[in-house]
Amino acid sequence: MDAVIVQVIVVATLAGFIQGLSGFAFALVATSLLAWIVEPQVLPPPWSSPR
Repeated sequence: MDAVIVQVIVVATLAGFIQGLSGFAFALVATSLLAWIVEPQVLPPPWSSPR
């Protein structure tokens, strides 16, 4: 597997665990961790990037 895919899976799992404990904050945890891990060019969908 690609390293980025593994990192995204780990972040989603961690964010899901935090949501299970607290009842909210999936997007808060996932977004803050993905901003540190994944390059900004990877985050937006390809059709939204300027050509």
